[in-house]
Amino acid sequence: MKKIKRIHIGLLIGLFLFLIFSFQTTADEKKLSKVLNVYNWEEYFGETTIADFEKKFGVKVNL
Repeated sequence: MKKIKRIHIGLLIGLFLFLIFSFQTTADEKKLSKVLNVYNWEEYFGETTIADFEKKFGVKVNL
């Protein structure tokens, strides 16, 4: 019986830590910039690569 209680307590602690760190990640995502500056030649990218990237990740790409 003690072994089962230890397992339950361990699972609860693990769940608690998971929830704490998952909320921390979402808070950090709000700090990210919505603009990505890329220093490269435009010819290196496909015709729709930049537009597809902007649409998928919700950022503006500056070349």
